[in-house]
Amino acid sequence: MDLERKIVILPPGIDPELFKPDNDHKALQNKFLATVKERVSKNRGGRHSEIKPVAADKPPDELHQELVRHCDTYDQRAVDADLIEKWPFIKFSEPVVIYFGKFLAAKGVGEIIAAIPAILACNPALRFVFVGFGSYREHMEGMLRALGSGDAAAFTTYARAGNFVDSIDPLKWFRPLSSAELSRITITGILDHDALGPLLSLASICLVPSKVPEAFGMVAVEAMSAGVLPLCNYHAGLKDVVDAVAADSPEIASIMVLELENFFDQLPDKIQSALAFLYPHGFDEPDRSRSIGKRLRQIAVDNFSWQEIGFKLLPDRQMPE
Repeated sequence: MDLERKIVILPPGIDPELFKPDNDHKALQNKFLATVKERVSKNRGGRHSEIKPVAADKPPDELHQELVRHCDTYDQRAVDADLIEKWPFIKFSEPVVIYFGKFLAAKGVGEIIAAIPAILACNPALRFVFVGFGSYREHMEGMLRALGSGDAAAFTTYARAGNFVDSIDPLKWFRPLSSAELSRITITGILDHDALGPLLSLASICLVPSKVPEAFGMVAVEAMSAGVLPLCNYHAGLKDVVDAVAADSPEIASIMVLELENFFDQLPDKIQSALAFLYPHGFDEPDRSRSIGKRLRQIAVDNFSWQEIGFKLLPDRQMPE
C-alpha cells in the first residue's frame, strides 16, 4: 500500500493573523479594553471581585470541593464582569508575563503563583496576567488573598487543595505581598481571540509550564506568532515547538527551556535571564525584544501556519503556480 510515502505527520495549525506583533502600546491596550467592554455589556455574569471568598477553614480535600462548587456561582465562560474597573493600565516600561489557558492543576499555574513573590523581588516592574477559566480559579484567588494577608497556613491549604500545587513546598518563596505588589497580578477570566490578540501583543514572556504531556504546544506557538517569548516545560508536544526554534536559533531555544522535574525552582532565575536576554539595555529599550519577537513569529509562521501545513500535504511538496 506504500503507506510510508502516503502518510504525513502534521502539527495543528495557527492563523498568523489572529496573533501578530504590534508595537503601538497604547492602541493595543485601548483595543483590548474596548473589546472587553463590549463583551461585558453582552454578558455580565463573569466573576466579580466582590464575590464572597471561600475561607481556608477546612482540610484541603474538603476545601477543594467547596472551591470547585464556588466556581459555579458565576459564568466561567464570560470575561470577569469588573475587568475594566480593576485593569491596571500597563506602562510601556512594565514587561508583562502572561499565562493563558485552563486553570487546572496539570497546567502548572498554581506553581506560577507560588513563585511570584520571588519573581517580583527580582523584578518589581513586572506585571502578571492570567487569562483563562477552570475549576481551580478559586484556588488561585485564595492563594493571592493569602499572599496579601501574609497567611502562610491559608496559602498552603489553598495550594494543597485538589493537589493544585503538588510535589513541591509552596512556601519556598512565600512572603506577604504589599497592596502595590498584588496590584501587579491580574486575572481576567476567559478571553476570546479578539480580546486576547491585542493583550498577548503587550506581553514579553508567556509561561507554559504544563506538568502533564501536551499533544501539542498551541499556546507556545500562538505566543510566538505574537512575537512573545514562551518559556516551556520541555516534554511531549511542547518539546516539538522548542525543537523547531532550536533548528533556527539555538540561543533563543535555550532561553525557552524549563525542565519538568524542577521548573518551579527554575522560574525566578529563568524569568530573570529571559528579561535580560530581551532587554539588555533596560525595559525602555525594546529593540532587541522586538527583533527576537520578529524571529519567533517567522519560526511560528514557517513551521505551524496553515499555509505551510497545507504545503506539506501537497504530493510533490511544491507550492502551486
